[in-house]
Amino acid sequence: MRLLIVEDESIIARDLATTVESFGHAVVGVVGSGEAALALAAMHRPDLVLMDIRLSGPLDGIATAQRLQSPTHIPVVYLTAHADTETMRRAAATDPAGYLLKPFDERALWGILEIAAHQQRQDLALQTSEARFAATLHSIGDAVLVTDMDGQMTFANDVALRLLGLRLDQVVGRPLDATLVLVDATTRQPIPSLVAQVLTVGEPLHLTFPVLLLAHDGQVWPIEGDAAPIRADGDRLIGMVSVVREISARQKAEVAQREAEAALRTSNAQLATALRAQERRIADLIILGDLGKALTGCTSVEEGYAVIARAAHQLFPDVAGGLYMARRTPTVLDAVITWGSSLHPHPPLRAASCRVLCEEQIFLGMETCGGCSCDALPPDLSPYALCVPLSIKGEPLGVIHTHLAAAAQTGDPSGALQRQLALAFGEQVAIGLANVRLRATLREQAIHDPLTGLVNRRYLEESMERELHRAMRDHYPVGVIMLDVDHFKLINDTYGHDAGDAVLRALGGLLRGMVRAGDVVCRYGGEEFVFILPAAPPPVVAGRAEAIRAAVSTLVIAHNDLVLPPITVSLGTSVVATSQASVAAALAEADAALYMAKRAGRNRVVAHESDRSLAR
Repeated sequence: MRLLIVEDESIIARDLATTVESFGHAVVGVVGSGEAALALAAMHRPDLVLMDIRLSGPLDGIATAQRLQSPTHIPVVYLTAHADTETMRRAAATDPAGYLLKPFDERALWGILEIAAHQQRQDLALQTSEARFAATLHSIGDAVLVTDMDGQMTFANDVALRLLGLRLDQVVGRPLDATLVLVDATTRQPIPSLVAQVLTVGEPLHLTFPVLLLAHDGQVWPIEGDAAPIRADGDRLIGMVSVVREISARQKAEVAQREAEAALRTSNAQLATALRAQERRIADLIILGDLGKALTGCTSVEEGYAVIARAAHQLFPDVAGGLYMARRTPTVLDAVITWGSSLHPHPPLRAASCRVLCEEQIFLGMETCGGCSCDALPPDLSPYALCVPLSIKGEPLGVIHTHLAAAAQTGDPSGALQRQLALAFGEQVAIGLANVRLRATLREQAIHDPLTGLVNRRYLEESMERELHRAMRDHYPVGVIMLDVDHFKLINDTYGHDAGDAVLRALGGLLRGMVRAGDVVCRYGGEEFVFILPAAPPPVVAGRAEAIRAAVSTLVIAHNDLVLPPITVSLGTSVVATSQASVAAALAEADAALYMAKRAGRNRVVAHESDRSLAR
């Protein structure tokens, strides 16, 4: 150790220095006054001071020791020859490292120095440990507050000072309950004293509910924390420590995480909705494609209506609607198909009162219709109607009325898709029906005679072939009547071919009105006509032929303000009743009978000889 000797008796001072050095210690100086001791101690910072209590000058040894300990905390061993009570009381107040009575012996001096050295080592170790502990507490991110048994603050780290809004000198020695002000975050009621709860019970305490720390600088911090008793010597309670954690950043992170999770859920829901809409869109496109294919195979408009109805129910399962087409007259449209759960009637639609048809553009019910009244929709449904015109190359075909959901009126994406679907459906229907009508027209032209309106020879032969197979299967006869206009060439030569055409038109109209359901009458060629009479035995066939002949003879035909002379016809009949019969054979027999009627003088009915044998 490095020692400073303060002794005003020089002989004693030299002996002390010699003895101390003989023990292996160093002497940094020997002085005889308090003032000199203070100056030398400030310069050399000795480890121990051997101080005579009684010194000459204004400062005695005790006063000098007090001044040494205030800034430097250098331990002092008093040298004294006096042990009176007052002196010892004053000396004890300076907390000396020991006492050495004069005259001293070497063993006592050696013992005092060894004890002081040991104490110095212990103090140094304790100071190092405390410095490390304080540095650790100051470096952690949580606030640490320590109290003694009375609840008075003894320590607070930098984080605690920041949260409290105080300086260290404003904290140490102050009651914890007055320093750490906590309230319930939900009720804003003060939290009971941590000191009372921990030091009284002697058990740790954890704040399990939301807590706010009210700082002395006006800040309010959300916190969580724990408090625990401090014990020494195994179980002796000496104070408490509180650890407080400021959680505003964590709360913000948790809020951000919840918001991100909610946004993710919303995004996933939107994605699922979009996926379902896309799947529905693909399904609708498939239905529209199938509709186009199905309409391609339809042979009649009525068959096309049935196909369209099935597609409409699939495309608009929850939406009411109808297809209006002109069937009786171009100025009136009828509801040919309807779908959905609409309970209102579907009266005919007048083309002149429909703005959709007049302007050939799509209208949504919420748009103004220019004052026109819609015959197809009652007032309560009109605001929710999407009207799509059907036209091909500018020719109006009809109208699709779809009663949309309210979402379509407010810009909802599903409503926009529904409008697009209705438009695509209308386009497909228009194209499909136009093609069906075209095919039906071509078929009508292919099997009908344009002059008389009767079916032609080609249709007759196809129909007769089917009828003969059916008759042979079901065992019933088929009657055939072939007739020819008598002296038709004379009419053409006398009155012109237009008059001849007028005769054929009038005759065609008469014959069309004389057939039963299931019978077929056709213009076979020129002025020849043929009847097919299923399930007609010879007497019935003969009777029908005679009725036709009689009706023709009374037919009045006018042409160019001129009434043409009466006409007559010759008729030949045959009845097919065998499985070996063919179309050609049946017609040949009727033609032979007709030839016989011509040879017999015309204007008569002649049955084929096979009919006469059947009649017998």
